[in-house]
Amino acid sequence: MPTAQLADVRLHYRIDGEEGAPPLLLSNSLGTTLDMWEPQLAALATRFRVIRYDNRGHGQSQTTPGPYSIEQLARDAIALLDRLAINRVHFCGLSMGGMLGLWLGTHAPDRLDRLVVANTAAKIGTSDMWNARIDAVRKGGMAAIAPGVLARFFSPRLLEQPTPMILRIREALERTSPDGYIACCAAVRGMWNCPRPTCRMCRRHRGSRRRSCSFSVTAWSKVCYLHSAARFDDGRRRAFCKGPRGPAFRAGRRARRSLARPAQCVQ
Repeated sequence: MPTAQLADVRLHYRIDGEEGAPPLLLSNSLGTTLDMWEPQLAALATRFRVIRYDNRGHGQSQTTPGPYSIEQLARDAIALLDRLAINRVHFCGLSMGGMLGLWLGTHAPDRLDRLVVANTAAKIGTSDMWNARIDAVRKGGMAAIAPGVLARFFSPRLLEQPTPMILRIREALERTSPDGYIACCAAVRGMWNCPRPTCRMCRRHRGSRRRSCSFSVTAWSKVCYLHSAARFDDGRRRAFCKGPRGPAFRAGRRARRSLARPAQCVQ
C-alpha cells in the first residue's frame, strides 16, 4: 500500500479514478480507516480522482505521541497534498474529517474548491464525554467502546442484523491503535467553538441535531449542507453520490443563497 513520509508522520493513502479527473480528498471519521468510503467509491471514482488516507493514529498510518489537535491533523492533509503535488482539491470530510474541513476552510481556503462537511460541527459533545471515552479506552481497550460507537454510526435496524460492511467497520474500530484513538479524541475535544450561541447557518437549519456554530462561509466557498442526522444506511449514504440534481446539491444551493455574505455570529 502506498505511504507518504511527511515531516513527522507516515500516512497510508490510496488513489482511485482517472488521472486528470478533478481531485477529491476524503477524510474519515474517528476510529475508521479509508475503507469507510468503499460504498461510495465506485460512484465517486467515475467523476473524480479520489484520494483517501488514514489519519495519524489510525489504520496503517503511523501512531505518533499524542495528544493531537485538529490543526495538526488538517496540516497532515495539506502536507499529503503537497507530497502528491496537488495544489487544490474538492474536500469531503465526515465527523472528525468534517472538523478538518472546517479548519481548512478557515485557514487554507486556497487549497479547496468545493467543501462538503457531513455529520460534524465545530464542537461535538462535551469535555466530560470525551474524557469518559478516553478513560474507557485506557481501561478496556477499543472493544470497550465499540458498541456505543456503532450505535452512533448505524440505525438500530441495521445493528440488529449486521451487514458485512458493519462487521468490517467494527473490526477496523477494534484494530485502531488505542493511543492513536485517544490522541484523536483529544483533538475533537479541543476543537474551537464559537463563543456566541448561534450563527446564521445554525439558525437557517434549526432542524439539525447539532446547533453549535460551524464556521464562517466566505465568498470562495460552494457549500453542500448534509443533514447531521444522516447515517451510513443505504438510503442516506447515496446522498453523497447523487450529483447536481440530488437532494444534497439542492440543500447546498439553499444554504448558499442564505449565506451570500460571510456568516457572522449573532447574539
